[in-house]
Amino acid sequence: MARPNYVGLVQAMDGAIVLVKNDNVMQRGAYEAMSWAVPIVTSDWPLLRETFCRGTLFVDNSPEQIVVAVGQLVERQEFFRLEIRRLQEERAARWEAEIARINRFLAEAS
Repeated sequence: MARPNYVGLVQAMDGAIVLVKNDNVMQRGAYEAMSWAVPIVTSDWPLLRETFCRGTLFVDNSPEQIVVAVGQLVERQEFFRLEIRRLQEERAARWEAEIARINRFLAEAS
């Protein structure tokens, strides 16, 4: 699939369901969704709660909880979109601060 088509599909999604069976597993699907400001439904593990602390619904992977989470996502679409954008902004600010810190270190070292 051509990249523009892929990007268009991702940006048109109301949400991304990205589940894992085990703790301490990070999935690219949720990062991809976050990068395009798409709300996330993911598995309820501590690492994922910490990483995707906004714009995300957490489930125990059961069909019942997935159905409930999707319903909540649809009902509160704007809220979850705003929250995932906030998460994006927080991550970008953190990266900018780290880049500035590294640049200062490099400048002092030379």
